Amino acid sequence: MPGDAPPPDGPLTVLDLVAVRRWAGLTRSLFAARRAEIDALNVFPVPDGDTGTNLYLTFDGAVERTLATAEVSSADELLAVFAKHLLWTARGNSGVILSQLARGLAEGCAGSPEIDAASLAEGLRHAEARARQAVTDPKEGTILTVARAMAEAATSTVPVAAAGAEPAPDGRRARHDDTDVGVHVVAKAALDAAQEALEHTPEQLEVLARAGVVDAGGAGLVVLLECLERVCAGQRAHADGDGAERRSRLRPDAPSAALSAARPPEHDDTDAMPAFEVMYLLRDSDDAAVDVLRARLVELGDSVLVVGGDGEWNVHAHVDDAGAAVEAGIEAGRPHRVRITALTEDHGLGAHLARHGRTEPAGGGRRSGAAIVACA
Repeated sequence: MPGDAPPPDGPLTVLDLVAVRRWAGLTRSLFAARRAEIDALNVFPVPDGDTGTNLYLTFDGAVERTLATAEVSSADELLAVFAKHLLWTARGNSGVILSQLARGLAEGCAGSPEIDAASLAEGLRHAEARARQAVTDPKEGTILTVARAMAEAATSTVPVAAAGAEPAPDGRRARHDDTDVGVHVVAKAALDAAQEALEHTPEQLEVLARAGVVDAGGAGLVVLLECLERVCAGQRAHADGDGAERRSRLRPDAPSAALSAARPPEHDDTDAMPAFEVMYLLRDSDDAAVDVLRARLVELGDSVLVVGGDGEWNVHAHVDDAGAAVEAGIEAGRPHRVRITALTEDHGLGAHLARHGRTEPAGGGRRSGAAIVACA
């Protein structure tokens, strides 16, 4: 999917199929280059240091799946196919939210074989709405805050009438060339606003202020928008290097009032953390059953995300009782590709069994990390 065609001379007025491919390829490369840096920012919702890795693996998997599909003929079609694959490859809280950003973008750009400024702004507005809708307990100072700044800035660059235009009866969205605004203007506005919002996240979320970092998920969204802005500006796609100045701003430049006032925690908060991250895909279900599943997972833990539709959902939760979370999925439909990850070193298989009055099987030493469970 990533296109190797040379970038155009000068900024783009529309995003065509080749430009969207270039955006995907550059984003995958930049997520790979910055995964460790974003991992180091990860202290919320749990300090497991994997946000950058999850974003990269989510995006990389979707690119590979899209490469294996039949050829697409337009920019909006490619976005729709890619968003579907992101739902399947999403890893972690950040990966699931990324899949919903992509879903909203695809919905907002539907009917635009070449995505103009108004369609891109509408797509970014839809992206923010989808992401926020997916989170059961949205918090400010997170990727959602950064996404809102992105969407507001993007829509402010084009006339209201153009940004809210409906597709024509044939499903194609009318072009708005008379606005004299190219996609590069929308992309730059979205990136600048997102970067500014990211820098203020420690003032909104105390755990970030204590750690002296910005939100990891928000930093990932800034990387995505940085790649979009480069492509729309007609810049040659470098995996890294020329982004050093912006990359250095993933951490606050100087202590803010919130950072200065904050103090490191005097106790270990890991006891209050859920023991496991549980993820699975769900089939053979319906909206009513999914609503029941979502409510049950909220009872069991936090960071609950149940997203999708049309016969396939992606389920994510942080819980103490991983078995109950999987059983809830079985009651709702057919879970598959179940992945259970211990969120702290104290919550491996042995500790989990001990809490439930059982012992670890003979020959099984201490286990940690992820486990893949097969469900028929």
